[in-house]
Amino acid sequence: MLAGTAKARIQYAGTVLAATGLAWNGNNIGGSLKRGTGIAMQVMGGNCGGIIASYVYLTRDSPRFIKGHSLLIGIVGMAFFLTLFMTTYLRFENARRDKVASERGEKIYTEEEILAHMELADNAPGFRYTV
Repeated sequence: MLAGTAKARIQYAGTVLAATGLAWNGNNIGGSLKRGTGIAMQVMGGNCGGIIASYVYLTRDSPRFIKGHSLLIGIVGMAFFLTLFMTTYLRFENARRDKVASERGEKIYTEEEILAHMELADNAPGFRYTV
């Protein structure tokens, strides 16, 4: 979307779509310390993009920056396939957890039990991943 058009609205929409991964990452990490660390690591990796950008978004390529956007398309493509893999894995893991829960006998947890399980983070019996 960034390389395919010069319209600011469409380019902005592409940027917003690229940023939605932050929410997915945060939803799939249990426990506040672990979630905070995971989000910090994701932001750190994203900030490394600034280093790459200084070498691929050159002034001589302005105003469309086709080379830089083309590299970005490759990185986003790789991220798409990694996301597809991760979604498949998380669906499998949720199904496994549901099976284990049904073998033990379904149980509705009380507020006290949910709070007690918070220390277990994403290993808590009732934790399910967002897919």
